Amino acid sequence: MKRALGLLFLYAVAITVGACRKEEVPVTAKRPAATTSTTPPPGPPNVNVAIRLAPGEISRCEIGTTLGESGSVAEPKAAIAKKDPVYVSMWLNEAPEELQVSAKFLDADNKEAAVVRKDDAGGAKVVTLKLEKSLKPGTYKVEGYWGGNLGCEKALDIE
Repeated sequence: MKRALGLLFLYAVAITVGACRKEEVPVTAKRPAATTSTTPPPGPPNVNVAIRLAPGEISRCEIGTTLGESGSVAEPKAAIAKKDPVYVSMWLNEAPEELQVSAKFLDADNKEAAVVRKDDAGGAKVVTLKLEKSLKPGTYKVEGYWGGNLGCEKALDIE
């Protein structure tokens, strides 16, 4: 009797497993053909719009040729000789992890002449960037960026 119940149980399990078996259904719908386009899909209209930070993320920025003991610009200058080094110091109120800080030098035609950046200013209160490229004599606008946001502007003459 036990043997008969055991066989009956195995038979019931086999039927249940067989009934649960999934059948593959053939897919007849065609996938849309891949398209290649050189124009990006339309996005929000304000993606590339520059926004000004709330006042205070960069509390001060200075340009000069010498650094003080703290590593920041010792004596701010608006005119610098071509042969002298150019430093840009920015005082930050906040510097979250992986914050990128940069300075962009724009010539009189508002074209980018040089960019210097620090990729991780996290935790810093003052960041000083050194311009490695020599600029031609002329008038420049220096823009200081906190992340991708414009934080300060200064005029600079290279003599």
